Amino acid sequence: MTTSPHPSIELERVIRATNVHIATDRFAYLQVERLPNPNEYLMCFSNGDDKTVVARENLVQDSEYSAIEVWFRLITFWIPTPFESPGFLAVIASALAVKGINLLIISTFPGDYVLVRDQDLESATAALRCLGFQIPSPS
Repeated sequence: MTTSPHPSIELERVIRATNVHIATDRFAYLQVERLPNPNEYLMCFSNGDDKTVVARENLVQDSEYSAIEVWFRLITFWIPTPFESPGFLAVIASALAVKGINLLIISTFPGDYVLVRDQDLESATAALRCLGFQIPSPS
């Protein structure tokens, strides 16, 4: 089954209205034995034995972890209608998959966070720009 990375007219409108930001920091995914103070991390998640955090690079050395995946860059999408935009993340995921870029997604009420490997950031932003996202150059 193939999927098309081309958005519908409605999604094109949402994409054009979405504010995109690329963080200058790098991030890591960590599997931990116990959750740290969530106020210091981008994400803390616990589901039984699985405890995962997403940490900025500067917090990794102080973290106790059993597994780690490094280095990711964070692309934030502030979506004008987050719960009324079906296919939004699918279009992003498809466009990146076509380029061979893996992604990690965290969704919140006001928007979505997509993490891509640091070395894939340039290709990822080019693919997203082709979809119509207005993305400032990363600092």
